[in-house]
Amino acid sequence: MALGLGINNAPLLRPLDWSPLDTDNCLFWYKNNTNVSTDGWLDSSPNENHTLQVVEDNQPALYEGGLRFDGENDRLDLQEKIEIEFDQPFTIALTFKLSSLSNNCILSDSNAEFFEIQSQSRIRFKGNIGASTVSVLVFDENIFEVDRPISLIFKRDSNQRLDTYVNGVLVVPNAGESTNITNKAGFDIYNISSRNDNDRFFHGVIYEMFLYGKELSQTHHANSLDYLNDKFNT
Repeated sequence: MALGLGINNAPLLRPLDWSPLDTDNCLFWYKNNTNVSTDGWLDSSPNENHTLQVVEDNQPALYEGGLRFDGENDRLDLQEKIEIEFDQPFTIALTFKLSSLSNNCILSDSNAEFFEIQSQSRIRFKGNIGASTVSVLVFDENIFEVDRPISLIFKRDSNQRLDTYVNGVLVVPNAGESTNITNKAGFDIYNISSRNDNDRFFHGVIYEMFLYGKELSQTHHANSLDYLNDKFNT
């Protein structure tokens, strides 16, 4: 049984004591119900990549152990930028709930470097280190919806391919409609829930999020999927 946003009686596949720190190169871990407040979310990894928001009008609200963003001006800033280098694999893992389906930016540095849910069937990722490249992944089905917790893993593998997992299931983009399913560009991360501090604000709840500067092994990838799905009953 897993306690989170619901109860799941399915047997756990991951070790009971597994955490995102059980594999190396975890760049940040914003953990549900841990060191989270309206003015920032402290990093539970050893890297101390803490977030901060000192402007009261831009502060998100506490919600079920995470943060609820209003889609208008709520955002967090990292105290130090994180850089994913050109050609470097990475893995972003998070659980969230959307209140709208248009241009929900999750991570960014500027309008030249960002990762967002563009619509209910599109993800957009843009990097600007080494080469300026924008990827739009278009799916034949609507993989996102409002008012439902969703666990998402988005990664770039050693072949620079971008892969998307929703609630533990690999969803394959339409190759004919998508652009740049492979993308080598590096990117900086400084903002959470906005693009460049001034647009594409995330509207909804982020329950938990962690980032690796590598492609996970098959075992740790499966553990990450199970960890989020079990914890938040997605």
